[in-house]
Amino acid sequence: MKSLLLALLFCVGAMVASTDEVTREAVDIVVKYFNSIAKIPKAFRLDSHSPVMGLRKAGSAGTYYAFEVIVKQTNCPKTAPAEQDCSILPNGLVRVCKACFAVRDNGNFHNAQRYIDCTSKEGVNQKRIDWMTQACQRVKASIKPYFTGAFAGALLASPQDDLELIV
Repeated sequence: MKSLLLALLFCVGAMVASTDEVTREAVDIVVKYFNSIAKIPKAFRLDSHSPVMGLRKAGSAGTYYAFEVIVKQTNCPKTAPAEQDCSILPNGLVRVCKACFAVRDNGNFHNAQRYIDCTSKEGVNQKRIDWMTQACQRVKASIKPYFTGAFAGALLASPQDDLELIV
């Protein structure tokens, strides 16, 4: 009985570590992407993010992730190494980023189909939300079935709400 409990705890611990790694990798890509496109000389660092949870449909060859990240401007130049201790500027810029990824079964976020859009809090309006939602739907649709033909059609013909939540 004791060994069964230990095995269960080990499995739960491995799942948490795996989820933490996925979250760290996904959020890191968004922050690096924003810093690469921002025309501001100061680096932005992570302030907070929504939960990074995956959705997977039976028979599909990948997982869909969607989340938001808030980044804040720091006192460090963009050329500063990531591990450098940078302070967030009290009156610095704040950006909200919406991100969605279609990650193949290999788990590689860097080669994933993705959409990342960052704007000021004031820039988030209904038109932009609709645009981001449509873009993320296209990313989600890029996850293809394992199989082709009639079998795949029958397997994936179920409604959208049968997506399995991966936490």
